[in-house]
Amino acid sequence: MPAVQQKLEHDASGSIGSHRALIAFRTVRRLRPIAYLVMRIHHPDELPGLGRQRDQRPGARAGTSGSYYEVAVARPPLGPIDGKWPREPIHDTISHDRRLPVDLAQPWTDRYYSREEFRRWCEAQTKGRYERMDGRIVAMAPERGAHLRVKGAIYKALDRAVTAAGVPCQALPDGASVETGDSDYELDALVNCGEPMADDAVAAPNPVIIVEVLSPGTTSTDTGGKLADYFRVPSVAHYLIVHPIRRTVTHHRRTGDTIDTRIIVNGPITMDPPGIVITVEEIYGAA
Repeated sequence: MPAVQQKLEHDASGSIGSHRALIAFRTVRRLRPIAYLVMRIHHPDELPGLGRQRDQRPGARAGTSGSYYEVAVARPPLGPIDGKWPREPIHDTISHDRRLPVDLAQPWTDRYYSREEFRRWCEAQTKGRYERMDGRIVAMAPERGAHLRVKGAIYKALDRAVTAAGVPCQALPDGASVETGDSDYELDALVNCGEPMADDAVAAPNPVIIVEVLSPGTTSTDTGGKLADYFRVPSVAHYLIVHPIRRTVTHHRRTGDTIDTRIIVNGPITMDPPGIVITVEEIYGAA
């Protein structure tokens, strides 16, 4: 191996990276190397953000993701230096940085995120709402007016019912999540019983009643995968799926080893445990 090539490889060995490309440019006439290039490419997997390995280079910016590479180049001299042509190639280092702040980075849809990685990623976001489904990060769609009105009415009804019944439970609005398997779902409303949700917690410790208001594009998820996942949580006894416009509440209730389903369009919705009652009229108004 030529001495120049050896030197370049030694110069680039301190870079962090998983791939190295060695390119030798040769003149056709002399068939002797006139330039060598050693490249270290830093892939997004080796950079911080989205749970990836942290960049250990001195002075590396924290909270970034993207791509970075350094190139060590030995090029032929372009002309004489101090009246003499150098006998050795000129050595340069070229760097290129395309890393983005992590709050601008999009989640990798083909990557598994642990619960801890998902929470760290969410904390770095400046806007948007996200869930983790089977280890993948999924953006939640913006909510429409009908959805917001129904969601607010359900929370008020649950809070009133809990207070009236005097049960040791707390009605919680959207924002609280439920942990089940490899998923972290953010709900439209829930009732947590027993141990209250801690001030710095993001997940309800003992959800008993879970409420989802249907949105365009989420119907199959809310009525399929989430239905099975929610009842894997031992404390969950009721799952209400509420249509944002039609006066329809689908009440899934745990009864022993089975799940009973009722479709309610008017009147009371009884949930025991914990022993509370709300009405369809509280959600949609009088018929």
